[in-house]
Amino acid sequence: MWIEAPIPQSALPNKRLHPAPRRVLGVGYFVTRKYVVRSNQQRFQISSRFAAQVSREPLGGAPIIPRRTYSEMVKRRRGQRDYLAALTFHKLDWLEIMALVVGGWFLFFPQPYIVFFSMVLVIPIVGLLICGLSGRPSIATLVRVKTDRNGHDAYDVADFLDVPAIVLLLRVLMDFQFEKWQSLLIPGSVACILMIVFLFGTHKSVEGVSRRRKAWIYVSLILNVTIYSYAATYGMNCVYDSSEPKVYQTEVIGKDVHTSRGRISYYVTVNPWGQYNQSEDLRVTSARYREIAIGSPVNIDVKEGLFGIPWLYVE
Repeated sequence: MWIEAPIPQSALPNKRLHPAPRRVLGVGYFVTRKYVVRSNQQRFQISSRFAAQVSREPLGGAPIIPRRTYSEMVKRRRGQRDYLAALTFHKLDWLEIMALVVGGWFLFFPQPYIVFFSMVLVIPIVGLLICGLSGRPSIATLVRVKTDRNGHDAYDVADFLDVPAIVLLLRVLMDFQFEKWQSLLIPGSVACILMIVFLFGTHKSVEGVSRRRKAWIYVSLILNVTIYSYAATYGMNCVYDSSEPKVYQTEVIGKDVHTSRGRISYYVTVNPWGQYNQSEDLRVTSARYREIAIGSPVNIDVKEGLFGIPWLYVE
């Protein structure tokens, strides 16, 4: 922050100060003959009172940057931007449009379910494969780095990766219920490792940028790949499951409606059943919620799952 103190005119530098503060990399830089003083305030003004005797020594530990270091820092930052700008962002615009259209349809109108689930499922794999076959480009081509008004970097992952990941995650959470969520950890982790190996097998590592930018690019991609891997694993486990269900009969002892961010979820509370020794809240459709009465019997079907991840639903 600025640390202001009155400075005698005799203590000021002989040469005039820079006529206006500069804003570089989202913070303010006050350039003088020898030094650059940085301020994290968004707005600041030059006045007769100055933060420090900038041509001699800092006051109260105000952040002072030698002008040569400042110039090298700006050149290095511009070089990184030039490098990223020189990288061709992937040219799969048609696949991104397809991901947005198919993903949006599957999210809001999931019929036919298996067809649209399968399409959303394969879009990221097809995109990575096509990019890899076109010459194994840098992983940075999958992330568009933008700079906001404050000079901060914003990392936008390719839509054919993040849209399917988010859509699959939302859809499987809405449509299927775990019997035990811990059973997803091993199959989901295996799928995540395979996807990360596939990502680095079709793309080169990031070079020519700072460690911070490189870390953010990797984190952005791996986070999306992780979400996609776990959501896809659980979705495939339920959608492609052809096992015979085990049927348990129990009694409804309560009903409830939950509202979150405009979305309404319907639940029924049932007596202990199967291996459960206490009452459970199970999600049902709105139509089934209206049909079920408190005190009526219901059947709960438990299926093994394609990958051995048990899941259940109320008949």
